[in-house]
Amino acid sequence: MRALREAKGLSLRGLAQRAGLSPQVLSRTERALTEVTLTSLGRICEALGVTLPEFFDYSAAPHNPEFRSQAAQRAARVLSALGPEQANRIAHGLEIMFPDARGTRARPGRRVVPG
Repeated sequence: MRALREAKGLSLRGLAQRAGLSPQVLSRTERALTEVTLTSLGRICEALGVTLPEFFDYSAAPHNPEFRSQAAQRAARVLSALGPEQANRIAHGLEIMFPDARGTRARPGRRVVPG
């Protein structure tokens, strides 16, 4: 979210104003300290001028290897804190959202997290 916001030249306050959310909520969301509701995520996407799929499309983010690395590290931290069943549910959802990731098609029921 931060990368998209900065690419659009928006401050936290500017995005908050456009989305009708508090800067504190957006700051905590960017730092993965709080979860965002689907309604709020929709408002954020609208304020950023992107669709929900574009919001999650890292190829549309600035082509910055450091950004991708930081995003992957954050995602790994979140997944590592979950139990195997929760992590598999999230991984399955990501495979549905991004079926061509890594050049392979998602296979229903495939285990992606050892456990």
